[in-house]
Amino acid sequence: MKSNFTLLLNLRSRKWHHRPPTNQPNSGQHPAPMSSPTTTTPNTIVSLRSQLAAASSLSINFANDGHGGLKVIQEKFGLSEMLPVERNLLDGKWHSVALSGRSGGGYIAVYIDCRWANSFVLSRGAIELPQYPVIEAGHDIELGQLTLVPGDTAVRLQCGTDTIPITDNENRQVTSYFEGIN
Repeated sequence: MKSNFTLLLNLRSRKWHHRPPTNQPNSGQHPAPMSSPTTTTPNTIVSLRSQLAAASSLSINFANDGHGGLKVIQEKFGLSEMLPVERNLLDGKWHSVALSGRSGGGYIAVYIDCRWANSFVLSRGAIELPQYPVIEAGHDIELGQLTLVPGDTAVRLQCGTDTIPITDNENRQVTSYFEGIN
């Protein structure tokens, strides 16, 4: 699907060791390190894959560099494109992540905790949401929200303080959005 969209997530990592309290003696060893990820870093946050065998997929993963950043990966036509976002999300705190696709998906903006993190112009075409999507969530995260919204302006709504009522009780807008890709 080549159209403008926003994917909104609230998440936190479950795989995190916290720093021991500073008033605890550490038996003469070196000072306790700041919080650091476990040896096996969680990878998949969320993946949208098509039920069709030869279709595109979109994945958002934790980076494997130990810093807790993100990788946005678009796979289609046997090719993949990785978009790195350097922000620490492995601190055990809740974070909001918004991925906005504009210009038919050829321009991607990523916002973390209501702040712009990075933007990308895709070199291999537009980012696409797969037809007949299957959503897979990672095992080492907690998802508080996973919302896909038509249009690229919902990022500002994710961070707004105003309460916005949901008036689409029969889910017609979302259904129409996905049916439009057939």
